[in-house]
Amino acid sequence: MGMMSGQISATSNEAIYGESNKSTMLLTISFIAEILVSVSLFISNSIMKVFENLNVMFFVSAIYFGIVLLTIPLIKENKDVRQNMAKNVSKS
Repeated sequence: MGMMSGQISATSNEAIYGESNKSTMLLTISFIAEILVSVSLFISNSIMKVFENLNVMFFVSAIYFGIVLLTIPLIKENKDVRQNMAKNVSKS
């Protein structure tokens, strides 16, 4: 359902504003987010079936999302550091 509404939104943006690149990018991000949410729900459901304890599910989900939310900024920071180092080397 989310993918279909994303496609409708992308198509309307393209028709109204003529921005197909932006619409495609937003559709792709929406699709990836939908997949990640589905995977997260599957993991949470599997944890509930294995441990049969809601507290364990919340704890594991918190660790999982913490890792995901901390990893993305660290990757971006590492990329920015490499770009700055490359600029400094090229100036020398």
